Amino acid sequence: MFRNRAGEAGLSRLTDFEIPFEARFPVGDGKIVVGVTPTFLDAGSPAGDWATASRFGGGPGSAFTGLLSGTTAGQQNASGLGLSVGYEGKNFGASIGTTPLGFQQVNLIGNATFKGAFGDAWSYKADLSRRPVTDSLLSFAGAKDERTGERWGGVVSTGARGDIGYDDGTYGFYGYGALHGITGKNVASNSRFEIGGGSYIHLLSEPGNKLTLGLNLGIMGYDKNLSYYTFGHGGYFSPQSFVSLALPVDWSGRNNRLSWRVNASLGVQAFNQKETPYFPTDSNRNGDAGRAAAGAASLGLTNTIYNGRYPKTSKTGLAYNLAAVLEYQLAPKMYLGGSIGLNNAQDYRQFTGSLYLRYVFDGSSTLGVPTGTTLRPLVSPYTPLL
Repeated sequence: MFRNRAGEAGLSRLTDFEIPFEARFPVGDGKIVVGVTPTFLDAGSPAGDWATASRFGGGPGSAFTGLLSGTTAGQQNASGLGLSVGYEGKNFGASIGTTPLGFQQVNLIGNATFKGAFGDAWSYKADLSRRPVTDSLLSFAGAKDERTGERWGGVVSTGARGDIGYDDGTYGFYGYGALHGITGKNVASNSRFEIGGGSYIHLLSEPGNKLTLGLNLGIMGYDKNLSYYTFGHGGYFSPQSFVSLALPVDWSGRNNRLSWRVNASLGVQAFNQKETPYFPTDSNRNGDAGRAAAGAASLGLTNTIYNGRYPKTSKTGLAYNLAAVLEYQLAPKMYLGGSIGLNNAQDYRQFTGSLYLRYVFDGSSTLGVPTGTTLRPLVSPYTPLL
């Protein structure tokens, strides 16, 4: 699995390469799922100019001493081995695992999910979880400023989400709500709420061909803006208000040995982020940074006035998302699949691509009539595609 996010080298840019291995064993009416995921991250090195160097790690103070001594913040990369074990049943599922062992900051993660139905049309799901925030190398793995030796990051989101839906075969609607606390090593604590919902109609509903068209509204907000990369920030998108309105299309089907699913949407999004301190966990650092910035200005290293705060931002624009999965049955029990994803949701542009091979040991299956598996792409346990 390959993922790339555009952005500034050493800060928001991210290249993510993962090789998930997953084994599923029948137990009673469910399955035990064991996963191992070698993971490699690279964000590059922060540029050595004042404008960039002063927005990472120790901030203006580190940038000043670094520019005078010729030292840099260092290459920002990480590698490790993620582990997980879980259970999946008809109505209940649970898992426990770790972010990759070998990262700067390793966290225990997991979830417990219960789902069910009311009659033939209503469904519901409740999810308790602790998951990594994978927006950047800082939020996913943690970072180190070589100029100061300080480490921070490795952010996780802990909380609950509830979903409810209705589908009578002709049309459907759904709603959800979520509340999470967000924490990380030497990162200011934060909280997030989410609410949303939508509706859709079935344009096609045949055994081998399904197509829906819908309308979705999502609203999200964070208590604090911690989207930057100086010490105390988390490096993850955290607007105080975010609204998205989208028209999603979902098409899935199967023809002989070939199965597919395509999910695409186009809409508009708007968000606001309030101004925030360079160092949200230690106000004393802002005074030291101000003196360093003044010293840099006196030497002609910068002409920017430092006030200890990142400015507020707001943006409204088009949002797009495309996720597609294709799977081919090579043999009665062997499947080859691949996926691609492209979106600019929230405040980034991201591309993902993957290739996977699945072998089903149990059950019976013949070419063109697969019964041992359904279209279930093997994806990263940290950043699912669909």
